Amino acid sequence: MAFTMRANELRHDPSPQERGGLDALLSWVEPEQGVRTLELAIDDGREGAFVVGDDCAMPFDDGAFDLIMCRSAAHHFRDHSAFFRETARVLASGGRFAFEDHVLPDHTASALFVDSLERLRDSSHVRARTIDGWMTEATAAGLSVERHAVVDQRHVFTEWCASRACDARAVEALVSHARRLPRMAAEWLSPEWSGGRDPHVAIASQPRELVAFNKKHVIMLARKES
Repeated sequence: MAFTMRANELRHDPSPQERGGLDALLSWVEPEQGVRTLELAIDDGREGAFVVGDDCAMPFDDGAFDLIMCRSAAHHFRDHSAFFRETARVLASGGRFAFEDHVLPDHTASALFVDSLERLRDSSHVRARTIDGWMTEATAAGLSVERHAVVDQRHVFTEWCASRACDARAVEALVSHARRLPRMAAEWLSPEWSGGRDPHVAIASQPRELVAFNKKHVIMLARKES
């Protein structure tokens, strides 16, 4: 886990394809000079001064920050409850927590399929949660959720695989998994297949390539009560 204090660079994030809900979050928090800000990141390849530490035992004093941002990182954490408690601990009274991560459908079997698709691509993925699941973790840690929204993010399948250096075997496993998606999981991900679909042939039997799919992200702004 890497921590960096670089709030004023956030508007110049170099990965527009991965921005997700960043613009909305920034419009909600309006980070300014002088605000003690912490960003949590999973090796995003950017240069700068980082502190490496444990997301469940952050190397900072109580109340050290006015604003904490965590984007598309928490699904890598082994203990979400501990992470949210640590976030609340290092936030100052009245401080804000800006959060983004992908979410799972409420239907249990569909959620397991969607989550396992992520794990097939990236072994560091631990688990995502439903929208209510993420917000429940925040409130259980003593944070008050002030607003949230859901953002759809469309991924080109080949680029999504390349971002984790998936080899041919991994790509084949991902496509095979996607062909077996339950109906509700398929509705959630909205996969696009090359060559259209023959309605008389089962999806798993159709020799098509996966072109793109959707992921849903929740963006959330919470506050530590004064």
